[in-house]
Amino acid sequence: MDTAILALAMATLGQIALCVTVLLMRGPGTQTYLPLAAFFLAVGVVVAGPAVVAFAPAFEPIFIALTLPAWLLLGPALWLYVEGLTSETAWRLQPRHGRHFI
Repeated sequence: MDTAILALAMATLGQIALCVTVLLMRGPGTQTYLPLAAFFLAVGVVVAGPAVVAFAPAFEPIFIALTLPAWLLLGPALWLYVEGLTSETAWRLQPRHGRHFI
């Protein structure tokens, strides 16, 4: 395993962890940030590959099983975040938003 790739993956995971915690703290007041937190979590799952292979090879099958749903979550999460940013009224997650995940 290339050390530079592993270091870059770990640095990215650290930044994602920081972003997700900040966004989740803002979430109860403004739900616009929750889809962005989901987007960062999905990116974190995708980027975690080198770390999982290097530090926890026993969890590699679980990681592989989570990778496809993470890739599929990226588009709807980003779309909902942009919808929340551009909404003229106070934006909230609603059941009708579930169709984007299907």
